[in-house]
Amino acid sequence: MRKEEKRLILPEPAQNPVHVRRYLEGRCIAPEILDFCLQNALLYESRQYRSCVFVGYDTAGRPRYAAVRATAGTYRGEASGSDKRWSFSITPPRPSSVLHVFESAIDLLSLETLGLADGREPFSEGALSLAGVGSGKRLPPSLEQYLSDHGSVSEIRLHLDSDPPGRRASELLSDLLRERFAVRDEPPRSGKDWNDTLCRETRREPERTV
Repeated sequence: MRKEEKRLILPEPAQNPVHVRRYLEGRCIAPEILDFCLQNALLYESRQYRSCVFVGYDTAGRPRYAAVRATAGTYRGEASGSDKRWSFSITPPRPSSVLHVFESAIDLLSLETLGLADGREPFSEGALSLAGVGSGKRLPPSLEQYLSDHGSVSEIRLHLDSDPPGRRASELLSDLLRERFAVRDEPPRSGKDWNDTLCRETRREPERTV
């Protein structure tokens, strides 16, 4: 019997993402990076709670996943009906041999901001937020799906957190991937995650609620 497809229920969007902009710029994300995500419907602000909503799409361009992050308070979750196979990701305009892997969407945008500061073209290589690192016995569904959908990938760069869970996950993923891909472990240069690194290197402390 065919498995019934999940029905994603996205939060109603706000007309103006002022809270999302203020929150993510407070986390040191570059306005240019936010503009790209907002203009391409990868990110929006929910009307009811003014949260960040990071949207993931399948290859047909249908929204299939949404990570929700409060702009005030500590809430983190997923929209009802989210399918982790299509978590938040950025597909470059041209096929890329490189895929960058992160634990969260904010870390993904943080490294893109650092690249922008270094003069690199933003979103020129694939980037994926895992929506969970999995059990270690198999690849997370999001990573497995991305690699199935993008056959050009030959190199994977792991940008997972520097804390013990992140380091264990990076080691386990490296073991699972290295037979088929060139794998590089690139943890944050400072702090727990790449958002910490970004804010420290821009000489600012992240404006966090946790």
